[in-house]
Amino acid sequence: MTFLRTLLKLFLSIAQNFLNILQGLKQEDGPSDEGSLEPDFVPDENHILRYVKPLAIDDGVIGGGAFLGRYVGDDPSVNWVECFPGDLNNQISEIRKKARITYAATGLLARLNIGNTRSHVLKETNKKHNLTVIKDALEAKNNFEEDPSHALMKGVPSVEDMHGEFVGDLIAECIIDHFPAVLKKE
Repeated sequence: MTFLRTLLKLFLSIAQNFLNILQGLKQEDGPSDEGSLEPDFVPDENHILRYVKPLAIDDGVIGGGAFLGRYVGDDPSVNWVECFPGDLNNQISEIRKKARITYAATGLLARLNIGNTRSHVLKETNKKHNLTVIKDALEAKNNFEEDPSHALMKGVPSVEDMHGEFVGDLIAECIIDHFPAVLKKE
């Protein structure tokens, strides 16, 4: 049974890598705005925030696992910073207000530039992992306001992928800065 499980994981990893290669060939020059069937990409010059759980932080250093999908086909959620007007502090404040998950008191919000991250991962993986960020606005639901900043990071492997840790670490190398997920009350 262990052999079959290992074989299945290997097959899923190869299939994910094949899909990533195809995506990289299709979008090698970057996102396209042509055609109504194309996803709505967040521009490469913009920034995203990724919530980082305390378990992914070791002595203040954010580990690459914070940027991976939980399973094959799971695209990590991020927030598009420039979706909101104003300075960076205002943008982060808006993102905190719109959060639909409960941020841990010691969690962080890591900020990345999309284009720099994309280029770094493409270069270091020989164009095998083409990351893109696609707008995925959330409608108002239950007690939550709409969240136009919600987006998905595509092309990121899962924790189950044999290249996952490597790609996650490459993404972590691109962190510009980070902020407390929860502001301390004074």
